[in-house]
Amino acid sequence: MDKGIITERIKKGGEKKMKKLFFISVFLVFYNLSGASFWETFGSPETVNPYNLRILANGPEAAYYNPALLVRMRDNITIGFIVAAGGLDIGYMDKDPKYNVHLDVENRNANELTNAGPNVPLEETRYTPMPTEKLLRQRGSYDPDFTNFYTLLGGNVSFFDGWVATGLYVLLPGRQLAGQTPYYSDERNQFFDNSLHFELLGDRLDNFHLTFGLAGRVARFLSLGMGFTLGVVAKADILVYVADASQPQHLLFDPAINVHTIPVISPHFGFALTPFKNFNVTGTLHMPSTAFLFDLDVDIQIRGFDDLYEDDPDNPGEKMKYLNTGLQTNYGNDPLRVGLGLAYTFEKLGNYDLTIASNVLYTRWSTYKDRHREKPLDKWKDTFKPAVGLNVKSEEREFGLDLSYYMTPVPDQTGRSNYVDNDRFGFSLAYAEYFNFKNFTLAGGISGQAQFLFARKTEKTRTEEDGVGEHFNPVIDEYPEMTNSEGVVYESSKGFQTNNPGFPGFTSKGFIMGAGIYIRILF
Repeated sequence: MDKGIITERIKKGGEKKMKKLFFISVFLVFYNLSGASFWETFGSPETVNPYNLRILANGPEAAYYNPALLVRMRDNITIGFIVAAGGLDIGYMDKDPKYNVHLDVENRNANELTNAGPNVPLEETRYTPMPTEKLLRQRGSYDPDFTNFYTLLGGNVSFFDGWVATGLYVLLPGRQLAGQTPYYSDERNQFFDNSLHFELLGDRLDNFHLTFGLAGRVARFLSLGMGFTLGVVAKADILVYVADASQPQHLLFDPAINVHTIPVISPHFGFALTPFKNFNVTGTLHMPSTAFLFDLDVDIQIRGFDDLYEDDPDNPGEKMKYLNTGLQTNYGNDPLRVGLGLAYTFEKLGNYDLTIASNVLYTRWSTYKDRHREKPLDKWKDTFKPAVGLNVKSEEREFGLDLSYYMTPVPDQTGRSNYVDNDRFGFSLAYAEYFNFKNFTLAGGISGQAQFLFARKTEKTRTEEDGVGEHFNPVIDEYPEMTNSEGVVYESSKGFQTNNPGFPGFTSKGFIMGAGIYIRILF
C-alpha cells in the first residue's frame, strides 16, 4: 500500500463509523479500566511483532504500548481471539520429618507463640502453626498449569488530516472479567493451599484490560501521545453476628460492597521521532498501575464475649460493641516502566520493505508489592528486558519475527519468602495477509509465541551467613523452645520446626505459550 494513503483524508463512510466507535470508547474508558499485566507478559499475541510494539505497533495496540504511534497508522477496527497456556512445574524437595511441627503444639498457649500486630515488623512476625499432620492440604497441592482464552477488541481513528488520533484497546478474558487469587509467600500459606506460586503469572494473566490513548503531531517528524489506565477499587464493609461461637455455621452477616474506578488513575506517555528517513526512535513511560485494590472491613459481634472488645477510641472509658478486623489486597501491581526503541526500514527489497527493530524495557521492580500489599522481605532488583525484531511487509502480506529475554527481578529465595520466578527466553512468529479494496483494506493475521523458563534451584538456609546480604530473612522456627511453669523445656518444642511450603527447597521451570488471530478493517 502506498505510504501516502496513511495521511489522506478519511473516507466519509468510514469516518462516521469510527467516530461512533470513538465516543463509545470514551464512555467505556471512564466506566471501567484495569491494569495490563497480560500485555507486559505476552505482548499482544495476535500482532505481528508482539515483543516490539513500543516501536512497531500498527494498530489499536499502540494505545497501550506507545500512544504516540497512533498518528502514524491508518484508521482501523480490529477484533482478535487469543489463547495463552502454561506448562509450569514447581518441584518440592523432600522434607525430613524431624522438621515437621509437632502435634503437641496444639497444647501450647497460642498467645505465647504468635508474635504479630501493627507494631511488629514483618520479618519478626510469627503465627501459631498447625501440626504438620493436621494441615488442610498437602504441601504442593496447587497446580500452576493454565489455559486461558481471550477476545480482543480495538480501534483507532485520526482527525485533522492525521495530526490527531485516538485509540481504544480492550482484552476480555473468556472465563471471567476479573480473577484474583491471593496467597502468602511464606509459612502463612500453610493455612490455605500450602503451596508455592509463580508470583508474576497466575491471576495476573486472567483480568479484564482496557486502555485509551490520544496522540498528536508536533511536527511531521515528531509525535507525542498519552494514555490512561484506571484500576478498580472495591470496598467491603461486613457486619457479622455470632450467636454461638461453637456453631459458626449459624452466623449472620450483612455485607455492603462498593466498587469504584476513578480513584486509581495511571497514565502513560510516549513519543515517536523520525530524525531522518526510515529511521525511528521511540520512548515510553508507564507510571505504576494496579488492576484491583480490595479493602475489607469486618465488624464482628459475638454473644457472651464482650470482654474481648477493645477500648472505644471515640468514647474514653467505654468498650467497643464489636471486634474489628480487616485486610487490604493488591492485584496486578505493575511498577514504573521506561522503554526505548529503535527501528530502521530498508525499502523495496524486491516487493518488500524490511524493518529491523529493537527495544529495551526498564522496570522498577524494587518497589513491587505483592497481593497482600507487602514488600518482599528480600528486596527485588530492577530489570532490563531487551527484544529484537524483524518485520517484512508488502502491500499484500506481512511477516514478523521477535526475540526477547526476560530477567527475573526475584533474588534467590534462600530465606523465609517463596516468590517463584525465572529468567525466560521468548520468540514469536507471525503472518498477515492484506486484501485491498477501493475504500478499505481487509487484513487477517495469525501469530504464535513461546517463552521458556530457565530451570532454577532454591535451597533454604535458616541462619544469616556471610555473603548472603543484609536483606536476607531466614526461615523461622515456628515452634521455638517453650518451658512449663517450672522452667522445664517441653521436649516437643526442641529442634527447628516449620511448615513453610518452600522448605527445605524447591525447583521451578516450564514454558508459557500464546497464539492469536485477528481481523482488521483499515480505512
